[in-house]
Amino acid sequence: MSKCIVIVATKNTRETFYDRALPSIKQQTIQPEHIVIVNDSVPFSGKQEEEIKSILEDNEYTVLSNIYTKGVAGAWNSALKFICETSFNGFIAILDDDDEWDTNHLEENLIRANLDSADVVISGLRIINKNTLYSRPLPSKLVPKDFLTGNPGWQGSNTFVSLEVLKTVKGFRNGLLSTNDRDLAFRILSLSDLKISYTNKWTSSWYVDSNDLSLSLPKSKSKVEGLRWFWYLYRTYFEEKDRNTFFERAWKLFQISEKEITTIRSNKPLQKSLFGDLDVK
Repeated sequence: MSKCIVIVATKNTRETFYDRALPSIKQQTIQPEHIVIVNDSVPFSGKQEEEIKSILEDNEYTVLSNIYTKGVAGAWNSALKFICETSFNGFIAILDDDDEWDTNHLEENLIRANLDSADVVISGLRIINKNTLYSRPLPSKLVPKDFLTGNPGWQGSNTFVSLEVLKTVKGFRNGLLSTNDRDLAFRILSLSDLKISYTNKWTSSWYVDSNDLSLSLPKSKSKVEGLRWFWYLYRTYFEEKDRNTFFERAWKLFQISEKEITTIRSNKPLQKSLFGDLDVK
């Protein structure tokens, strides 16, 4: 069976990292070969290091600092660069520091990956907000266009992708403050001969209420800049209907106007292509 490495990026500010995310990794029916924790904030204290060790026990893990631009994209790329410098050949599973997996999450993804010889496996990611479960369809038959106007169900904590594919698209875009999930999905799904499989099961949970408030506040800098980057990168792929939906959604959810998004300032992605900024061969 294929192997996997788990990546968890954290700002070292959330208790959910210790009481939700790490325990859900430890409780997996199939354990990862390695766990890479990337700290995107102040270093862990001695007490925090001991807590991590006590939770993961005999699991092999590495703690890194973000060597790229501050933010989750740079943190994930830091982990990928570290992994690429090893002999590992398998899958990368990402878990946000405030989310959790069902105990069979890695097992279900690995089973599908092996049965279907898949490059990408997508399982169901529940939406939970203040203890309320919100209905959404299980992801299936995803195409790049699905991610232009929103996210149909492939996000951070249900990302399960072969390392080779992540190297092919050069990981994430350093400095992208939001929409990293949509950006990665669009680029990966645009690859030719991609083998994608679906577990058709709910195996992970996204806790909306504990996510970074700066991304959900109306007119937040992070959300405005993220949408600007996304628009700048993908505007040529939008049809008129998609364009209207994109701007209507931005206004409805975040009170961000079309003008605010289309006013591209000096802060632009380093390159405008279907590749990220991971500097590995």
